[in-house]
Amino acid sequence: FQFFQIITGINAVVSFGGTLFAALGIHGLTSALLPSVAFVVGNAIGSFGLVDRVGRRSLLICGMVGMAVTMLVGGSVVLATRERDAEGEERLPEAAGYIVIAMVFGYMFSFGISWGFGAWLYISEIMPLRVRGKAV
Repeated sequence: FQFFQIITGINAVVSFGGTLFAALGIHGLTSALLPSVAFVVGNAIGSFGLVDRVGRRSLLICGMVGMAVTMLVGGSVVLATRERDAEGEERLPEAAGYIVIAMVFGYMFSFGISWGFGAWLYISEIMPLRVRGKAV
């Protein structure tokens, strides 16, 4: 399950989020904190509020759908709205930049509400007690 958690792309989003936000004109502490806040809020809602009501599997699937939709929308907006400025460099219109930022927040929230804690929770619950310490 940890493999599936990694291939969601969270490492790339976390590692290059600052670069993305800087390219969109957001600098400093704001670009570092806001995606983390979205993750923590999603993680708190998922782990404390939804996991026992909705179920582990459903939450993981819904989170994956949320992550896929936000990345598809963000990528589509970039591809559809990019334009060249007077110097020949590619730029995004300001509104498109805000949409991309919102999609990154949505992605972080979707990851936090599902795979951020769900993969660790699920794997610890499906292992038998005799191998749980070694497996987790």
